[in-house]
Amino acid sequence: MMGEMRDMIRSLDFPDDALRDFVLTSKLKMTVFEYVYRPKKLSSALGLDFNRDGLLPTKNATGAQQRALLYVLGRLESGTLNTRSPDLIAKHEGPHEAFVGRLRRIMHGEDPGSDAAEPGPEPERQRGAAAPGEGARGSGSADEGGTGGKGASSGGSEAHPKTDESAPGATRGPNRGDTKSRLNMTGFEYAGTSAGVRRRFEEVGRIDVRDFPNATHDLLRTILECAIKDFFKAEGDPFPPKATIGNCIEKLSRHFQSNFRMTALINGINRKGRMGSEQYAGTADALNAANHEPDHFVDAREVHASWEKIKPIVIEIIGKKSGA
Repeated sequence: MMGEMRDMIRSLDFPDDALRDFVLTSKLKMTVFEYVYRPKKLSSALGLDFNRDGLLPTKNATGAQQRALLYVLGRLESGTLNTRSPDLIAKHEGPHEAFVGRLRRIMHGEDPGSDAAEPGPEPERQRGAAAPGEGARGSGSADEGGTGGKGASSGGSEAHPKTDESAPGATRGPNRGDTKSRLNMTGFEYAGTSAGVRRRFEEVGRIDVRDFPNATHDLLRTILECAIKDFFKAEGDPFPPKATIGNCIEKLSRHFQSNFRMTALINGINRKGRMGSEQYAGTADALNAANHEPDHFVDAREVHASWEKIKPIVIEIIGKKSGA
């Protein structure tokens, strides 16, 4: 769902540069925006029809959807709507139903008007934390993607809304791997021959993924490509100059074609076509898109998901299990 909605809102015709900047950069946290489209009544009001795989029939918003989505995004930008707003939480029946009705009327042509100026509830925050939707670290669900309990102890995070059936991903616990500030390097110990690759692994393990998701993601792409080149150089079969990540993955696939486990792992990053956001994360297409497309960006959860696909491959080719 997240990947579908991210693509949809990125293609909107924004009325001003400030809102465009808010949506197309990490200022808008997709884990906050989830609260807008995951509750069933809200997704229905917005005309969003997700299939069982979380995909939409089309990611091109209709004129009606554009009006409603820009209204919601404007309120998120202004801070009058956030993850603690009763408008977005089904158990707050009155405000929630009123907001659903408002979206339906906007979808049918009503002018959003000036009610975006109405203040939303102030999120509970620890000292130094930012409000939801802001780019600073420690904004609870905005940065970490969780909704139950308090955030991980590694960053001053907002106290999350009480878990209930209306909250997106309510079953997620606060200690899920995809909420952490660092990539999970457990089980990986570099055993290759390149000082440059070793240094990259040291750096990627120290980056705060929540503060720098796109920088971390770009480094993961470099690490995968260079790890494969490191492997084949040690095998006595180095790549020619300027070999691309696609060339590297293709050669690695041929090398391990009789290894069922590695073939399955490599197929995971080689996957093509339309797929859900969890399946797309960590694929060669996703790594390339983030590296080459100016308007493409990722969040921390996608970086963790990408590393979980890449990690077992690099362990096999240039690493060894801890204690081995």
